Amino acid sequence: MLITRAWTFCRLSTASSTYPAPHHDALVAWEYAVAHAESWGIPVDRIVVAGDSAGGNIAAVLAQKLRGSAQQPALQVLIYPATDLAGSRASNQEFAESPALSAKQIAWFLDQYLPPDIDRADPHVSPLFADDLTGLPPAIVTVGGFDPLRDDGLAYAARLTDSGVPTEVIREPGLVHGYLGLTALSTTSRDAVLRIASGIVRAMA
Repeated sequence: MLITRAWTFCRLSTASSTYPAPHHDALVAWEYAVAHAESWGIPVDRIVVAGDSAGGNIAAVLAQKLRGSAQQPALQVLIYPATDLAGSRASNQEFAESPALSAKQIAWFLDQYLPPDIDRADPHVSPLFADDLTGLPPAIVTVGGFDPLRDDGLAYAARLTDSGVPTEVIREPGLVHGYLGLTALSTTSRDAVLRIASGIVRAMA
C-alpha cells in the first residue's frame, strides 16, 4: 500500500489461495484502509483500488461489492484485467502462444484458482457478466496490444462506459501482459506505468 498526501493506492494482485479467499482478503484490506485512513492523514473518500491481471479481476469485483456502501473507492484502476474467466475472446486466440502469457498458462492458472464446481460466469468470478454496472466508481482500464487479456479489459471498459461510469482507456499497443513488472528492463513499460500514474493524478485532481 502506497500512501501519498492525496490518495491511498491499494494494489491488488494474485494470492496463493484459491477462490474466493483472495476476494475476502481484498475486502479485509479495504476495510482496514478505510478504518485507518484518518490516522494516516488520508481523506477516506480518496482511496483508490487497483490491480493488475488477476488482481484487476479482484479490484473490479471489489468495486462491485462495495457499490452502495457507506464508503466506496474514489477510483478503480484495472491494469490488463482478467474480466471473463468463462469464455475466450479474439485476443485470447490471437496471442495464445505469447511467451509473456500463453493460453496454456491461463488454463493452468484458472484450474489452480477455481474449484471445479464454481460457475466461471458468476459475476463474482467474471465481473464482465454482472447484470448492472451503474453507480460504480470511475475507472482507468489499461491494456497491452499483444496481451491475450486485451479484449477482456476492452470489453469491461465498454460495459462501464455504456453504464455511465466515467472510464479512461489507456492502450499500450506495443506491450505484452505483465508490463507492470518490466519497468527496470523496458523504458516503454516504465512510460506506460507513468501514464497510469498520471491518469490517477488527473482523476483525483
